[in-house]
Amino acid sequence: MKAWQITSPSGLEQLHLVDTPPPEVSSQDVLINVEAVALNPFDFKLANWGYATWDYPKTLGTDFAGTVTECGDAVKHFTVGDRVCCFADPRRAGAFAEKIAVNQHHLARIPDGVDFGSAAAITSSGLTAWQTLHKKLCLSAGSSLVINGAAGGVGGYLIQLAKAAGLTVIGIDEKKHLDRMLSLGADITLDYRNDNIAMAVMQATEGAMADA
Repeated sequence: MKAWQITSPSGLEQLHLVDTPPPEVSSQDVLINVEAVALNPFDFKLANWGYATWDYPKTLGTDFAGTVTECGDAVKHFTVGDRVCCFADPRRAGAFAEKIAVNQHHLARIPDGVDFGSAAAITSSGLTAWQTLHKKLCLSAGSSLVINGAAGGVGGYLIQLAKAAGLTVIGIDEKKHLDRMLSLGADITLDYRNDNIAMAVMQATEGAMADA
């Protein structure tokens, strides 16, 4: 199969398209035809500085979406033909390739109506936002949440997830991004360069301050 690899920690500019054997599939793995990948800042850092356990050459790529073509003997959650997306384990061969093997517990099934490109783009920033909200903060409906950098990748997903959870969202970013935050569902938007953030949050919460 074809894959983009580097032979040393030398940057994305040194990626080479090579022929390489398809990955081996363990009992917990699924083999996936890669349909779309997203570039993550993490990819840039890995290309430049590597990873402690890596051997070279190394196939890069952490954020991707594709179609399941083979399942290991112990796989219970997926079947051939499923559309899936994933933030891939950087210790293994990456997604800048025609195929990738991934542990079944690292995958998410793509809902109908969501294309591969959109699914690949959500894996890292979307997962980070979801874990922040539902695993770390665990706020109840009716709570208020302040999001700094709310117009960015993680912040944008966090606005939408927070609104779906019934939270009041106060988004903070540059003035040019205020409309974007509103379009994503923020209840109140603040410009960190010009607004008194502490006073604005106090006013928005009637002096109670935000829950998180």
